[in-house]
Amino acid sequence: MSEATAHAQSTGRSHHDGAAKAELNEKELTLKIMSFKDDPYGFVMWALPWGRSGTILEKETGPDIWQTKFLGLLREELLKRKDGNITRAIQMAVSSGHGAGKAHPTDMKLDTPTGVRRWGDLKPGDTVFGRDGKPTRIAQIHPQGIKPIYRVIFDDESSTLTCAEHLWLVKERRKDWETKSTAEIAETGPRRKNGQGRARRFQIPRHGAVEYPYQWVNVDPYTLGAWLGDGCRNTSRITNMDAEVFERIASARYRLTEGQSKRETKAKVFNVGHLRPALERLGVDKCGAREKHVPDIYKYNLREVREEVLRGLMDTDGYVSDTGCAQYCSVSKLLIEDVIWLTRSIGGKARLHSKTHNGAYLCSLTFPDGFTPCYIKRKAERIRPTSQKRYLERFIDRVELAGEAECMCITVEAEDQLYLANDFIVTHNTALVAWIILWFMSTRTPIKAVVTANTKMQLTDKTWMELSKWHQMVINQHWFEWTATKFRAIEHPTTHFMTAAPWSKQNTEAFAGTHEENVLMIFDEASAIDDKIWEVASGAMTTTGSIWICFGNPTRNVGRFRACWTKFRKRWVTFKVDSRTAKKAEKQLIQEWIDDYGEDSDFVRVRVKGEFPRASSMQFIALDWVEEARKRKLDYDLYKDSPIVIGVDVARFGDDRTVIVIRQGLRILEIREYRELDNMTIVSLVQDAEDEYGADAVFIDETGPGTGVIDRGRQLKCRWFSVVAGSRSSKKKYFNKRAEMWGNMREWLKTADLSGLEQREYDYLETDLTSIEYGFSVADKIQLERKEHMKARELDSPDFGDALAQTFAFRIKPVEYQRRENKTYKDSLQHRRHAALHRQRDKGKSPISGY
Repeated sequence: MSEATAHAQSTGRSHHDGAAKAELNEKELTLKIMSFKDDPYGFVMWALPWGRSGTILEKETGPDIWQTKFLGLLREELLKRKDGNITRAIQMAVSSGHGAGKAHPTDMKLDTPTGVRRWGDLKPGDTVFGRDGKPTRIAQIHPQGIKPIYRVIFDDESSTLTCAEHLWLVKERRKDWETKSTAEIAETGPRRKNGQGRARRFQIPRHGAVEYPYQWVNVDPYTLGAWLGDGCRNTSRITNMDAEVFERIASARYRLTEGQSKRETKAKVFNVGHLRPALERLGVDKCGAREKHVPDIYKYNLREVREEVLRGLMDTDGYVSDTGCAQYCSVSKLLIEDVIWLTRSIGGKARLHSKTHNGAYLCSLTFPDGFTPCYIKRKAERIRPTSQKRYLERFIDRVELAGEAECMCITVEAEDQLYLANDFIVTHNTALVAWIILWFMSTRTPIKAVVTANTKMQLTDKTWMELSKWHQMVINQHWFEWTATKFRAIEHPTTHFMTAAPWSKQNTEAFAGTHEENVLMIFDEASAIDDKIWEVASGAMTTTGSIWICFGNPTRNVGRFRACWTKFRKRWVTFKVDSRTAKKAEKQLIQEWIDDYGEDSDFVRVRVKGEFPRASSMQFIALDWVEEARKRKLDYDLYKDSPIVIGVDVARFGDDRTVIVIRQGLRILEIREYRELDNMTIVSLVQDAEDEYGADAVFIDETGPGTGVIDRGRQLKCRWFSVVAGSRSSKKKYFNKRAEMWGNMREWLKTADLSGLEQREYDYLETDLTSIEYGFSVADKIQLERKEHMKARELDSPDFGDALAQTFAFRIKPVEYQRRENKTYKDSLQHRRHAALHRQRDKGKSPISGY
């Protein structure tokens, strides 16, 4: 035990007398609290009601072991700065293990980014939806055997099946968010007294709109929705009384021909050109009113596609009452279920009415802020804005025992460990942050403080609400006021406050520098906060009294959170939390993980030990492989007979580079980098490289500007190969040619030699290779992150990596083997290779070792 920890524990044990604390007057209270200026653990133990009867801490004796150690470490850093020898700010980074998952019956069906899946068929690497609607990968599955099953039913009549131990993040009226098991919810009862009636007790978190990948569709989404609502089977005819519907269809470049209705009606009838063959290909053209449904390709598509289908449906069979309530009516049960599904999938709320109306089904719909579900003006104007969040919140209505079933739980890679079960229901997997804020705010003045988190939901619903909970228990709670965005001193609200600030790359002012002596910056779930925010926040750490603490799960092997342990390790005090040291750790499950995967596996490193993986969860190429290739020096004989291949990545944007990579077998011979060149100059440079090295093949990315280089090369009779990165892969496991080339390069790296590269070249290549992330397509094929998405993450285009990947486009034999009978060509080729060797010698390098 460290000296600081021992001191903290002894200090804490001496301050448990609640009666004595109650007798302190305001001056004595202030003096006592100020005595903990350099002792955060002592403050936590003295100022909070640990073990006091009638409080939620009556069964608790104090912080967890790891929390105690961290607060002791923070005290050590504070004491180091008391004598003035150290003037830099305190910067501490904490990485922690994740914990276990939640169990559902294996036969349960749920929506995933790749479509509807059976729960028991999921496996590690598959994706489910996180709470924010974005895909999150499954880290591991854990069979649970036969368990009692409960059906948890919500106020919109959606439901899910879970085991008794399944954990939920729930909120009761006028209380904070807390974690409860299904069994605890059932025992407490999901309803509370409310006058003469009974109101629902437990609210669950809202979810974001789920994200599916784009799929091409042959019918405009709005037009499809309008036909499903007011179309006639076996025809392309749509009957509707609102001109706006047909104007919208016409804007999608359909030709409309007015027809005649067989009955007297004010509605217009239009035939939509070429619509029927397209409906036939979708398999809905023969569907009558009771069989109509939304094809899966429209459901499992971009949010914009789903929204347009909804608008088409609402403009035809939708209804908006004078009070602004939206409803949808249809005689097709399939279609009404699809409308409910579409509404929930974009973050809305939908409820099916229990009674049918003249054989038709009816559902009530509440849409998320900013979404207008109609183009028809008279309907759109009546829609009531969702001005109060409670209209979109979901509450547990009842919990029913549903027998027994084979169960399985999962752990996911989302930072908050939440995922969406069936019917888009959010299920659950930070007190130390709140304690640090209360200690800092109580022992210093004036101060400026800011806290942020990976997502706005995490910040507002968890981190900030946790502060509210502990504020209500701290002995000096009357000093402060907690609001939805500010925590401030009542007597000095403009100079003594903390702000809950969602981060944005476009608005970084909240994290910029300040002239205050006392600054506190806290990043929660820090590994998912953009690097640009880190850079701006660094500028705020200019005074000795500044403290910057970052908490996160070590899921990613790149980024600024990881750099606290590597590149910037001299500036940061790092702390790792092994989940086995936590009071409530599931020791048996953790030991099963260690037995199954090994103590040093990436899974155990991240989930248990709080250590970074050798490869991050979405990282396509592990840093370890690149570093090992840098150290590896191969004998010349191992690659001398391999073909020499050149890969060219032509710059697309102004800040991109044109890169030429020359590779022979397992070794990169040279990398050449250029900026702001025209195509003619690039052609000349590629020819020079080809001649100098006697290349057996030249591969050039034909996408974008590369087309001009290829065309000019063909005019000059150059035998260059064009590579279309988006074309079909020759290997089934890859989504396209680009993913295949990078996959081939990844395998090559395991035995490659990068020792001949100059340090600058290696640094660029390492960054490119280890920054690119990957996922899976709808068909479960490996798909690489697009360059545009990397730029959105403030990363450079991977020009070095793409140029090297080009050299793996196709298998090549050395030209001299292909043309053994052509002596003139062989002599010329040999001459060019000798010239290349002399060129390397002129640069002061050995042609074999590269040094």
